[in-house]
Amino acid sequence: MLRGVIGRLDDLGYTARVGVELECFVLRPDGSFIQDGVHAYSLEKSNELDPLLSAIAQLEAYVPVEGILTEYGPGQVEVNLAHADALAAADDAFRLRYAIKELARRHGLLATFMAKPFTGLSGSSSHVHVSLWQQDKPLFAPAGGSESPLARQAVGGLLSHLPAVTLFGSPTVNSYKRLVPDAFAPITATWGGDNRTAAIRSLVKTPESSRIELRTGSADANPYWLVAAILAAIVSGLESEAEPTGRGDGDLTGRAEPLPATLADALAAARQDKVLADILGPDAVHDFALLAESEWREYNRQVTSWETERYLRRA
Repeated sequence: MLRGVIGRLDDLGYTARVGVELECFVLRPDGSFIQDGVHAYSLEKSNELDPLLSAIAQLEAYVPVEGILTEYGPGQVEVNLAHADALAAADDAFRLRYAIKELARRHGLLATFMAKPFTGLSGSSSHVHVSLWQQDKPLFAPAGGSESPLARQAVGGLLSHLPAVTLFGSPTVNSYKRLVPDAFAPITATWGGDNRTAAIRSLVKTPESSRIELRTGSADANPYWLVAAILAAIVSGLESEAEPTGRGDGDLTGRAEPLPATLADALAAARQDKVLADILGPDAVHDFALLAESEWREYNRQVTSWETERYLRRA
């Protein structure tokens, strides 16, 4: 499926370069914390997670690990992969996630890519950076200090299809516990510059490093589906010469289009988006939607501890 979307982009004369950032929590085997407090970007907290982080760094012989850092939550880690062609980038992300889980096991720990494993703490994401090229020419090179026309079309396509794209980047019930207000995760279809509450960041830098970043993806996403959905939305934007609206450099929370708040909302958006399904492949989207619908039905059959604690004696 991803190869098909890459082919559609190639037909337009473009090649995508993609870089994936993955977050996870490193825990004891029973799921309890091995760290406390909040120390994002902390050298001390990184040292405490050795020798596991050193072992992850040594994966660069197999996948292009570009950087490792501690994140906001206790024991939360982010690993960044270098940009690569789209298919290779998805391969790298898939291999990296497996390797981290296995390395953690060998060090007597548990690494989880669950999107929101703990109430009240930050969730884990899968941010994806994308740029378009023609051979060795970067097509997102700044124009007059701002986005190139092609970059604007790519942002416009992503914004137009973002409700549907959300399903493929947040495929589980738990994914949507991350996409809530005041949690460093986007909840509206906005874009902007260095604004980490917007769904899409437009990073206007040098010609080679200018890119856009989609921040809606959760750590539990299948990287092939997530990259394919992003590129499909970009293809749509290029073909329709979309123009983005709703720039989020200011506070647009009250007037921007909200993103799906539940798996059911995202499922409905994906089923309604016929343009995106046509690019991804209607049969593949149909099958993905059936799996998501099955998960949502199963979730609704469960009685959670939150419900019993809240209602058992009150009702």
